[in-house]
Amino acid sequence: MKMKYIEDLKIELSKTDLTDYEINEIIEDFQEMINEALEQGVEEKDFEAKFGSPKQLASELGTEYNEKQEKSEGKSNMRFSPLASLPITCCPVFTETALLVPSLKVNEM
Repeated sequence: MKMKYIEDLKIELSKTDLTDYEINEIIEDFQEMINEALEQGVEEKDFEAKFGSPKQLASELGTEYNEKQEKSEGKSNMRFSPLASLPITCCPVFTETALLVPSLKVNEM
């Protein structure tokens, strides 16, 4: 179920405007969050209840990305990092992690 959830999330993220790099970063971070949840006793059948459906999660991240891009057009060379909001969106326990993820500069990609 864990792998199916991750694969479904990757498929749904690929339908958004996120780059392959951003999608891979999200998947890596999300795998870590799932592993931590499993260690804390969350069962695989409860992933959707805890994190939301892969479709819902991808939609939220894609929407946030689009909104950030629209606001930042012409104002800055900074890009929105969807990873910064992932812990807040998925797992409030990891909120402090979101503060440690810097936005990526366009020229670094």
